[in-house]
Amino acid sequence: LESLHHDLLSGGTSFDASDVRLRFVEQLHEIGRTLSYVHRDHRRAIDLFRIALKFDGNHPYSHHYLAFNLDWLAEQPVQVEEHYREAIRLQSTHPWWWSRWISYLATRGRFREARLAWREAMDSMSVSESGSPRWLFLSLHRWVARWLLHWAELDFAEEVLRSIPTEVAESDTSIQTLGSLLAALREAER
Repeated sequence: LESLHHDLLSGGTSFDASDVRLRFVEQLHEIGRTLSYVHRDHRRAIDLFRIALKFDGNHPYSHHYLAFNLDWLAEQPVQVEEHYREAIRLQSTHPWWWSRWISYLATRGRFREARLAWREAMDSMSVSESGSPRWLFLSLHRWVARWLLHWAELDFAEEVLRSIPTEVAESDTSIQTLGSLLAALREAER
């Protein structure tokens, strides 16, 4: 698998699902993630996540990152939406899936749908200020608020930021920065 990994990363042979050497979907995920995040080779990452889905069509990670890479290239929006939704359907308690889906809707100006998805995410994950772990707020709230601020959806962004527990918000500089940006945008609005 290590040899295959390096071969694929260096532009080597293209493997399909019938190749007996490929048996670990998680290894394909690592290769796809490396192609996507390190090499910014979204096309090849798409190919890898499609291969992963041939081995395990019910793996939320594969669906999510296929959607992410298609979205990065701004291609096949119907497939992007299908795969984001499938990842959520398969694992509705994962904040990354919800974060990217809500951000996707926001970047397309579909704020009403994004708000509905936000509420659904809060319900699906049973998010509470006192009972949810810190990483959930950093994985979900921070990224959704970032995109909402980018698109000047200030009321929605404020709702998201206010739902972060004070101790999390006060100890994380990225959330503090988003709060400062919200304040500056509110001032500009006035």
